[in-house]
Order: sequence, then C-alpha cells, then structure tokens
Amino acid sequence: LVIPLMVIIVFIGTVDLGEVFIVRMSRVDQKKPLPDDVARQLCEQFDAYKKKYGLNFIAKPVIKNDTKDFSEWMCGFPGRNGTLWEGALLKLRVTFPSNYPVEPPAFIFDPPIPHPNVYPNGYVSLSILYPTNWKQRTTVSQLFKALDEIMAHPDRENPANAVAFFEFCERPEKYKEPVLARRFKTTINVIPLNSRFHMEDQAVIDLFENPNFFSRLINDSVAQNNMLMDNDKDFHQQFQHLASHDQTALYSLLSMEMQFTTEIHNLLSLRDSEKNLLKQTCSAKSDDEISSATEAIEENYNSQLDALRSVQVRQFRKLVDALYERHCNTDVHITRKAEPLDMPFPESLLQSTNVHMHTVLDEGFTIFLGNQLKTMHNLRLLNFNPVYSQVALKSIDDVSTKLQSALFLYGNHLHGLIQLVKEDADYHSLRKTDLFKACERSPELHFSNLISQLEKIKALLKTTPRSKRVEKTADNKHDTQFTVGDVYITRHSNLGAAQIIFHLVSDESLSQMDLTSRHGCMDGLRNIIRVCHEFGITTISVPLLLVTEISPELHNESWCLRRAEMVFKSVKGFMIEFAKYASTPQYTIQFYLPENIDTSVFHHCSDMIPAIFQTTGPLFADRKK
Repeated sequence: LVIPLMVIIVFIGTVDLGEVFIVRMSRVDQKKPLPDDVARQLCEQFDAYKKKYGLNFIAKPVIKNDTKDFSEWMCGFPGRNGTLWEGALLKLRVTFPSNYPVEPPAFIFDPPIPHPNVYPNGYVSLSILYPTNWKQRTTVSQLFKALDEIMAHPDRENPANAVAFFEFCERPEKYKEPVLARRFKTTINVIPLNSRFHMEDQAVIDLFENPNFFSRLINDSVAQNNMLMDNDKDFHQQFQHLASHDQTALYSLLSMEMQFTTEIHNLLSLRDSEKNLLKQTCSAKSDDEISSATEAIEENYNSQLDALRSVQVRQFRKLVDALYERHCNTDVHITRKAEPLDMPFPESLLQSTNVHMHTVLDEGFTIFLGNQLKTMHNLRLLNFNPVYSQVALKSIDDVSTKLQSALFLYGNHLHGLIQLVKEDADYHSLRKTDLFKACERSPELHFSNLISQLEKIKALLKTTPRSKRVEKTADNKHDTQFTVGDVYITRHSNLGAAQIIFHLVSDESLSQMDLTSRHGCMDGLRNIIRVCHEFGITTISVPLLLVTEISPELHNESWCLRRAEMVFKSVKGFMIEFAKYASTPQYTIQFYLPENIDTSVFHHCSDMIPAIFQTTGPLFADRKK
C-alpha cells in the first residue's frame, strides 16, 4: 500500500527561504485552462528557447489535480555571465491568461529580487508586456531575451522599485550590496552552474520532484557552517562594539534579524499546514501510515530549515563585518550618531502587540541578604515562564526584546533560566519542549543552534568519567543518560530575555515526593547559583515548585506551599554562601510558578516571602500640619 503523500502535496516551485526547496500544497485553480493548440504552441516555444539559448534554463508547467496546467510555468532563469547575477539560477513564475495570446503573460520572481524593474511583490516591469506594447505574435524566446536584457542592463525608463532604482542610479556600489547578498539566496538550488553538478534538464527536474535528495546535497555545507559558530571571537567583538557605539548599525542588524524570523515563521507555517492537511485527508489510513508520512514531511522541512538558517548566519555575519568596517573608517574622535530616521524600523514591520495570554500575576520585592554586610537584591514572583512567553511577531514588544538581547548579549549582566529536563540527552528534540519550539521559531545568529549544542554535550558525556556516586548506580559509566541533579548549559541569542539556559536533570519522583535538602536537584540548584556568581549572570529565573505543571491529583495546596518554602530557603542559603561581599552585584531572582497554578496558591507564596527574606517595608510620607 502506497501512502498517498504525493496526492496531497505537489512540488511546484520555491519561495524566498534561502537555498532550499519548498513543497507547496496544490490548490484548485478556477480559471479556464488554455486551449489545447495554445498549450501545445507554448510547449514548443519553451523547448525551442531551451535548445537555442537556455543552456541552464529550466521550465516546467505546474501540476494541479494530477494534471499539467500549461497556464502557469515554474522556471529557473540563469543570470547572464559578466553581470551581478552571474552564477544564480533565479526562481521565476510565468502565468498566461486564459485568453492568451490576446493578453500578455505575467513574469513574477518568486521570491522578489532587488532590481529596479522588479516590483516589491516580484512582478517584472517589462515594456514588451505592457498592454499598449503587446503583440500577439510575440514568442516565448522573445520574452525571455527581453528579460535577460533588463537583468543585465536595467531599464531606466520603467522603474518599479524606488529603492533599488535610486541606488542603481545614484549609488551603484550601494546597489550591489543587496544583489550580491541575495543572489544565491534566490536561486533554485545551491548547485553552481559550472560545477560537477551541471546536468541535463531532466536531471535537474528530478531535483524538483525529490527535495529530500536535494536536502542531502547541502548537509555538508550546513555542518561546516555550524562548526564555525563557537570559535569566531572576532564576530562577537564586532557585534558587541556595534551594539554599544553605532545605533544605525544596530537598527540594520535588528531589522535583518526580524526579516529572518519572518522567513522561518513562513516555512514553519507551510510545514504545519501540510501536516494538518495530511491528517484531514488521510484520516482513513492507519496510524502507522500517517505517522510515516508525517515523519517524511518533518524530515524534509527540517533539512530546509537547516539550510535556511545556514544562509541567514552567513548573511548576518557578512553584514556585521561590513558595518564594523564602515564604523571603523569614521573619525574615531567623533561619536557616531544614528542617521535621521522617521522610525527605527519600517512601519510595515511593527504590528499589533495583542497576544492572547492567561491571567498574569506578578509581584516584586526588594530583599536584603546577610547580617553584618548586607547586600540588596530584587525578587519577583510570577505565574508564567518569563522567557517562553510569546509576543506578536514584528511587534513593538518583539523589537524591544531583540534590542535588549543585543545590548546585553556579551555583557556582564546576563539572564539565566533553569529548565527542568529528564535523564534522556535527547529530551528536547523528542518531547518538542517549550525551549525547542522557542529556538525553532527564530534564527540563532550568534551561537550554535540548540540541537548542535546538545550533540556536543552528548559527545562530552560519553567521555566524561562519572562520579563515584553515579558509578554505583550506573551499569555503564559511559552511558549517555544523565542522572538526577546533573546540570548542563546552552547559550542562546534568540530567546529574548535569557542568554543562558541551565538544564537541571530531574525525574518523576521530584513531582511526587516531598523535597529535602539532600535531593540531587538541590545539589544541582546549588551549583547553578555558584556559576551565576562566578560568571556574571545577574538575573536567574527559577521554577519555584521544580515541576513543569500542576496535577490536581498529586499537588494540592499544602504540597505546593511546602515545596515553595523549601526552594525559597535553599536559594537564600545558596545566595549567602556564594556571595563575595566586596564585589557582589545586585541580583534579580525570578521565581516562576506553572501557568495552571491556582490564584490562592500564588498569593500564599507571595505572603511567604517577607517571612523568609528580609524585605524593605513601605515608606509613608509624614505630612506635617
């Protein structure tokens, strides 16, 4: 029995998501098909152009409802040698109206390219296609020859993109930057036209129909990019300098990051839509068949996501390098100020910030630690995880979060979050945890991605000798399983407020039994507080109950209050133990409760804080009569 996956999804082209294939879902087109004689004539003209001019040209009609639709063609248009587009294979969609050749066709670059004669939505402003200039005897070869000409020599009389046209005419060097940056991002694939992958049309068409094969071709380049992430100190120093001293450069970098986030969201939306459609269409199939088809979809899109992120990292680092060089070429005695801007970001990038959330409970305290030499710190009690709370994409909140992360990413006041995990080293990828989803939604431009970091930790775990306590309970000292109380750390630039994640290994017993100070997780919590004191992590978010969610059967109010009291007192003791009074900074401890916590439990925990910590009392103004 063949799983009818290809009946549901048909590969018909690509979108602006880097050097990757996109599988689109077929849609039923209600317009009238082309007459048979016109369709036959188009096929002959496309073949004639490919044979005579298009050595690397690709053209294929779209398939809809298992039949070829000759009114819409997906093409790979090669850039002319000696031009800015040399080496690129641009993704082009050509649509023919039902009354063609009475009316002209439309040429659309999908995704749009930065060109003076290409509208922002990708439509080409080609004079030969204007209704007033259109001639019914115009052939496909003539159309593509005209397109090739304006690609090499833009038409100044018919501008379509104001920004690209201005830079092309007034600042040619500036115009080259986005073209060179996006030239290979807008290609159908990453296969250089002069490489060993130079193939006949049929072989390239096979790539259209087998994106998984294409994904394997780029795995090597993706892996190489991940290997460069951790040792690039120059990049880290350049970014930190720009974030601190060049507001204009920082705006440019954040704008690019927001655009990258949109690209990833678009690809994830396609993946989720395709999976939902599969479940709806194949509901009569067995669970194994649906699971197998779903895994195939996820594997395909995961490869595309890896390739997309690899492209984004290269482009981001190239921009940082260019901006840093420009900044260094300015007078060192002049503090660089932002260029006049109406808004830091285009208005189209700033949407509503309304995001559905549960009822938010948040209380803050100022506390003192120590008896003789007191140190002052901040304490917050929340009923939500402060890192994984979502904000609207491209909203003001999203901009402010990314701005805050950029300013503090390489500073001495980092934010760490304690994430409870199980013993399995693949816990995040197998369970699709909140951390996994948060990292998946946005690009990681500064460090290795979450999965790569976890793979390194797994490799390190295999070669690290276990402690005597662990060796007594483990059958294999090189086992890849963690033990309760272990802590491993990952770094992130795409989580907004938090830059450090402490993965505290726990087990099921932690949510069932009463916690004591001898529990392994308490040792792990103590080590986390010590690391925070040693490495400048001044904000730490702690799960107060050391559970991810509340179960009414297991966790009544009495159990919650006993657990909260134990964690409060333990954190207080650890803070005092590791405090270095001569240089202790002001810390912010954020205790967060599960989202499904009862409001009464939250308020009881809040009332407990002044009894455990020394807090500042309210000040009252004594108004004299």
